[in-house]
Amino acid sequence: MAKFALLLSLLLFPGAAVAAQKKALDAPPGMIYLKGGRTQVGNDVKTIEEMLEASPQMRNFAGAFVAETPLFKEEVAPFFLMVSEVSNEQYAAFIEDTGFRPPHLWGEEAVNEGRMAYLEEVGKLRKEARDAGEKLPEMVPFDDAAWWQQNWEESEWAVPEGAEHQPITFVDYQDARAYARWAGLRLMSESEFQYAARRGTERVYPWGDEWSEGRCASMEYNSAEVLKIASFPEGATEDGLFDLSGNVWEWTTTRYMPYDGYKMQTFKFGRGNKRVEVPAMAKWDPNKRVVVGGSVQSPREICRVTTRRGSDRFQKTSSLGFRCAATANPGLDRALVVLDDIPNEFRPSTPEGPVEYSPELVIAMDRWETKPAGGGKRGIALPGSEATASELPADYQVITGYSYISFVPVTATPVPTLGDLRDASLEGDLVHLGVLSTDQEIVDPPIGAGTWMVAFRGAGGSPNEESKDEDADEEKKTQREIAESALGFDTSVDTLILFNSQGEPVTSFPADRLEWGNPKKPSVGPVDRVFTVIEEDEEVEVTERWLEFNLFISGKGRKGTRFILGLRFNDGVIDQGWRKS
Repeated sequence: MAKFALLLSLLLFPGAAVAAQKKALDAPPGMIYLKGGRTQVGNDVKTIEEMLEASPQMRNFAGAFVAETPLFKEEVAPFFLMVSEVSNEQYAAFIEDTGFRPPHLWGEEAVNEGRMAYLEEVGKLRKEARDAGEKLPEMVPFDDAAWWQQNWEESEWAVPEGAEHQPITFVDYQDARAYARWAGLRLMSESEFQYAARRGTERVYPWGDEWSEGRCASMEYNSAEVLKIASFPEGATEDGLFDLSGNVWEWTTTRYMPYDGYKMQTFKFGRGNKRVEVPAMAKWDPNKRVVVGGSVQSPREICRVTTRRGSDRFQKTSSLGFRCAATANPGLDRALVVLDDIPNEFRPSTPEGPVEYSPELVIAMDRWETKPAGGGKRGIALPGSEATASELPADYQVITGYSYISFVPVTATPVPTLGDLRDASLEGDLVHLGVLSTDQEIVDPPIGAGTWMVAFRGAGGSPNEESKDEDADEEKKTQREIAESALGFDTSVDTLILFNSQGEPVTSFPADRLEWGNPKKPSVGPVDRVFTVIEEDEEVEVTERWLEFNLFISGKGRKGTRFILGLRFNDGVIDQGWRKS
């Protein structure tokens, strides 16, 4: 149904694709737009065999290498990708804003104090045991990360001096997702990574088919720690993306599972009595996630574009970080998060099944707050440029906050007319129209910030109103009956009712400019509403700034419901540099 709704929207609104292309250039901070398209994903068995033939030391990892096969083509939708891995400086902005747990290396002083206290206590216990002639307690090594996990909230932390622009490490999959969600972004998929690195070719590295020194931070660079982001301008892609190979592994959202057409292989190398057979079978695990790119600890054979390693989602290492991606459709990434956050038990349903939403049709406004990068010049030189190389990519930015206002429509209302829509809301239960969500305070209606399911109740009394039992079990009441009892609205007019994510009615108001008609492209934007009020026995016109969603919900057939969802925010909020879908 969701795919059908998307196709229908493109057929009904042919200008939508052009508009989306124009808006695609309005990139989130620190990100590059990639137009997507057919891309090569994976590797062929012959290439893996040739690599293992040339590098015998890699044969112990044949199972991992064969996980790259087979080579196939995949369509990748337009998307944005961070110019580099997320840096310590960027991650610190997230921690400062949310109070999230910092990596344990940032609390080095506190950890050292904890270690000293632990060793002192162990020493005391061992002395007491020795003096008493008892068995000495076992010497358990002090675990820095475990101590930090238990004590970080009471400890001070700081990004290690000089490491501000190194990639963030010691972050697991959940940590990376938390940052991406806070920043209004998401993690990339494996296919998006391969598109970004290969750009429709079958190249082995982001710069071409041949290994070349000085293009990435691999084991050959012989560094004990990760390097600053974009330390190798010659290894950047033609789009200006840095460090897609080497430095740190990067999380993706892709489960560690075989590509279609994967087959276990047994490679044979050598001749005669020197002939060896090398079985190659990947150890698949859908609970793991694919990490890509290799690291400063990886040899060049690992730093290839197609390498895929399955990593436990709770793994944290000194060579594992991430970068963020974003969907080209503004508001879509947040819409998916919003829908996912509504508990299943409170999602609306009909006799035919759960109500379906179409996040790809989201109508949204969003914006970011940023701050200047700390230290370092901007505008690193790309290959072939005459500019002088400097420390940071030109597109590098530090996000300090993300805001959004969005409406996700239902896929369709299965009725052919407005009258049928009213009848359906009275004879059965309320008809749900979509999900409204924002992190901004809504002052009219006075509901603050949050997520609400928007439902419709048509004007009139319900057919079973006379036989309604006021003392009936609350669990047996319909949403309509619960809302009528809790909110006490005028049932003689068409009404919109908002339920919170726990399924509780919050507020109601008359449906504005409700009509049934041909499709109309939805939109959102500020408008001035003029009201007449009485002040000191005189009529006075008052102008208020409102945000209006002009919405269309498909019905049964080509036509559907058109209505306005109006909201008022604090003065100035909706006029401050929002991006619109």
